[in-house]
Amino acid sequence: MAKARAASPGQESVEPSGPEPPLPDLTLPDTLSPEHALALQAPMGNSALLARLLGQAEAEAGRIQQAGGAELARVDQAAANAQARVEGAFAQIDVHLQARDEAARGAVRAQLDAGRGQLDATRAARLEVLHVLLHAHGQRAQNAPEVSAPAAIAEQHAARASQQVESSATEAEAEASAVAQRSEAPEAAQQVGARVAADLREKVPGVRAAAGERAQALQARHTQSVSLTLRALHDAEPEAAEALADAETQADLHEAGAQALDALGAFDDLSADLHAQRALLLDALDAAHQERRETLQRTTSQGAEAALAIGQRSVADTTVLEVATGALRHAGDATIDSLLLQGGDAERVLSVDPASALDALTAEVDDGVGALEGNLGQHLSALLAQDAARGSAVLDAADAQAGAAVDGLLEGVGAANVAFDAELGPAVDEAVQVAIAPVANVGDVAEQASSGWGAVWSGVKAGLRNVVTGLLVLATLTAVVAAIAVLVLGAELTVALLVTCAAIAGMGLLLFGVASSAAQRMEEDWGLLGALFVGVLDACGVTGVYEALTGDDTHRDAALTAEQRWARVTESVFDVALLVLLHGSKGRGARGAAPRGAQEAPRSVEIPHRVDGDGLSVGRSAEGAMVRGGFEVEARRLMSGTAALVNDLIRRMDFSNRPMFVAEIHACFERAYLEEFVRLREGGASLKSAQRQAKAHARATARRMAKVRASEAATARAHEDLASGEAFKQPPSPDVVAAMDAYASGKRGATARTMARELEGKPHDEVASRLDADAAAGRCTKTAETIQVTGGGQKPHEVYVYPDGTVVRVKPDGDGRSTEPMFSVEVLLDGVKLAKRQGDVAFKLDADGRPVPKGSKDSMNNPYDLGTNETQHTAWEQVVLQAGHRQMAPSEGS
Repeated sequence: MAKARAASPGQESVEPSGPEPPLPDLTLPDTLSPEHALALQAPMGNSALLARLLGQAEAEAGRIQQAGGAELARVDQAAANAQARVEGAFAQIDVHLQARDEAARGAVRAQLDAGRGQLDATRAARLEVLHVLLHAHGQRAQNAPEVSAPAAIAEQHAARASQQVESSATEAEAEASAVAQRSEAPEAAQQVGARVAADLREKVPGVRAAAGERAQALQARHTQSVSLTLRALHDAEPEAAEALADAETQADLHEAGAQALDALGAFDDLSADLHAQRALLLDALDAAHQERRETLQRTTSQGAEAALAIGQRSVADTTVLEVATGALRHAGDATIDSLLLQGGDAERVLSVDPASALDALTAEVDDGVGALEGNLGQHLSALLAQDAARGSAVLDAADAQAGAAVDGLLEGVGAANVAFDAELGPAVDEAVQVAIAPVANVGDVAEQASSGWGAVWSGVKAGLRNVVTGLLVLATLTAVVAAIAVLVLGAELTVALLVTCAAIAGMGLLLFGVASSAAQRMEEDWGLLGALFVGVLDACGVTGVYEALTGDDTHRDAALTAEQRWARVTESVFDVALLVLLHGSKGRGARGAAPRGAQEAPRSVEIPHRVDGDGLSVGRSAEGAMVRGGFEVEARRLMSGTAALVNDLIRRMDFSNRPMFVAEIHACFERAYLEEFVRLREGGASLKSAQRQAKAHARATARRMAKVRASEAATARAHEDLASGEAFKQPPSPDVVAAMDAYASGKRGATARTMARELEGKPHDEVASRLDADAAAGRCTKTAETIQVTGGGQKPHEVYVYPDGTVVRVKPDGDGRSTEPMFSVEVLLDGVKLAKRQGDVAFKLDADGRPVPKGSKDSMNNPYDLGTNETQHTAWEQVVLQAGHRQMAPSEGS
C-alpha cells in the first residue's frame, strides 16, 4: 500500500493573498483655500482652538486604538478556531488510522486463517482419497478373476478328462455288453466290461487331484504375488502422503500473510507523517497569526500617532479648526477601514479547514487497504489453486503408479494362466489316453472271458504252456546235473542217474520257487514268516488250487476270469503230480521260469497291431494275441515293484509346481518296460533276461523323460519367480530394495524403462544408431570397453550411461555365453552415477521393463541345489539370465 501523505492541509491559505493596505494619508488636503492655508501656517494660534483640536485628535486616536484592539481580538479568535479545527481534524484522522489498521490486520488474519483451514481440510480429504485409491487398486488385485483362474482352468480340464474317461467307460461297458449278447457266458463278458469301466472311473479322481494340485501351486504363487503387490501399495501410501505434504503451499501462505502484515506497517509511518504535518501546519498558523497581529498593531499605532500629530498643529481660527477636524476624521476613518480590511484578511488567512484534505487522505488510506485486502485474497486464491493442482498431480501420479503395478501383476498372472492352460491340457490328455488304453481291446478280453469252453481251453492251454516251460527248465537242469555227474564224477549214464539228477534239479527249482514267491510276497507287505509260509504254499500248488476254487487273486484285490482260474488249476495239478512223482522233492521249481500270476488279466490291455501301407489295421491271429497278452500280463505283474525305482530316480527332482509330470514319468516307464519286455519275450528271451533288459531300458527312457520334464518344470518356475519377484535373492539387500522403490516411483531409471521396451527385437545397427544419437546429443556418455572371454581373447563392449542411473550395455559379438549380438538394460544403485564394478548395478530389466536379477550367483534365488539337482538348477538359471541378457534380432541380409 502506498503511503498517504498530508501535504500541510490548508497551509496555502495562511500566506497573505495580496499587498498590505496602505496607511491613511494624514497630510492636509491640497484643496484648502489660500486663506485656510495661510491661517494654518500662521505662527500663532488661538489656544482654545488648539486645545479643542488636540482633544479631538486624542479622541480620534482612541477610536483608532479601540478599532485595532477589536480587530486583534477577532484575529486571535480566528487563530484559536483554526488551531482547534486542525487539532480536531488530526485527532479524527489518527483515530481513523488506528481503527483502520486494526480492522485491516484482523481482515488479513481472518483470510490467512481461512486459507489455513482450507489447506487442512484439503489435506485430510486428499489423504482419504489417496487411501481410497490405493485400497481400490489393492481390491482390484485381490478380486481379479485372473488370480483365481487356475482352479477354474484345472476344473475345466478335469471335467473334460472326466467326460472322456466316462465316455470310454461307457464304451467299454457297451462293447462288453455287445460281446455278452452273442456269447455262451454273458456274465463273464459283462464282468470284464464292468471291471474295466470301474478301473477307468477309479482313475478320474487321481487326474482331478493332480490337476487340482498344480492349480493350487499356481494359485499359491498368484496369492504370493498379490501379497507382494499389496505390500508395495501399503508401503507407497506414506511416500505419496509425504509427496502431498511437499506439494502443499502452506509455506507460501505464511509468506503471503507476513508480506501483507508488513505492508500494513505503513500505517505507523503514515501516522508519524501526519503528526509532523500537524506540527508544521500549527507552526504556519502561529506564524501567520503573529504576522497579522504585528500588522494590526503597527497600523493602529501609526494611525493613532498620525491623529495626535494633526491635533498638535497650529490653529488660527475656526476655519482652520474645521479643516483640521475634517482631516482628522478622514484620517481616522481611513485607518479604521484599513484595520477592518487587515483584520478580515487575517481572519480569511486563519480560517484553515483541513477536513477536505484529510477526507481525501482517509479515502486514499481506505482505498489502499481495500486494494491490499483484495490483492491478498487474489494471491491466496491463486495459492490455493496452485495447491489444488499440485495435490491433484500427486494423486494422479500415485493412482497411475498403483494402476501400473496392478496391471503388471495381472498381466504376469494372466500370462502364467495361459501357460498353465497350455501345459495342463496336453498333460491331462496324455493321462487320459493312458487311462483309457484298456478300452482298445476290451472286446477281445470279453470275448475270451465269455467263450465258455473256449475260455476253459484257453486257460488250460495257458497253464500247459507254463507247465511245458517248467518241464523244459527241469529237463535242462537235469541234463546239466547229469553231464556234471558223467563228465566230472565219472558216473554211468543210466535211468536211475537221470531220475536222481531230475530229483536234484526239481528240488533246486522248488527251493528257488519258494524263495522267489516269498520275496514277491514280502513286496506285497507280507511279514517274513508269512511270506515264507505262503511261498511254500505257492511252490506246492496249494495257492493255485485255492485261487481256482474261489476265483480270488491272492496277489491283488480282484476276481479271476474263467481262463485264469483254469490256468491256475492246470498248473496246480501238474505241481501236485510232480511232487508225488519226485517223492516230495519236486516243488514249484517248474514254475520258477514262469513267475506267479502270469495269467493275470491286465489292468491296461493293449492289443498290438501293425499298419499296412494304406493305414488300415491288419489283424493278427487270436493265438498270437493271446500269447502277447500273456507276456503283457507277465510284464505288468513284474512292474508291481518298480514304482519305488522310478520314485528313487526322480527323488532329487522337484515337480511340486508340475505334479502331473510325475504321473507322466511313471507312465513312460511302464510303457517302455511293457513294450521292451514283450518284444524280448516274443523274440525268445528268457523271463529273467527280458525282465533285466526291460527294466534297464525303461529306466533309461524314464530318466531321459524325467530330465526333460524337470527342465520344463524349472523353466516354468523361473518365469513365475520373475513375475513375482522371487527370482531375487531373499530377502533382497536394502540398497536393491531402495533402487527398486525409486525405479517404481519414477525417480530413477526412467530411461531404462523406455529402453527396455524400445530396444527389444531390434538388430544391432538400429540399437547402436539409437544410442549413439543420445550420446551425440549429450543425453548420455559412451565408453568403449572389452570383455575377457573364457579360453582367452576379447570381445567389444559398448557402455552407455544416462544421468538417471540407466546403463545400456551392447555386445555386438556376444558375451562369454553366446556369439550372437547381445544387449542388457540396467539400473544402478541409488547415488551411483558410473558402474565401476558389478556391485554398483542394482538389477537388470526384461523386455517388459520388469526388474530381474543382474546375473551374479549372489543376486539370484535359485530354488534348486546345484550339487544334487543340476538339471533344474541350470534350467532355472538359464531362464533368469536370458531375461536380463537379451539377444538382438538378426540384421537384414544376415
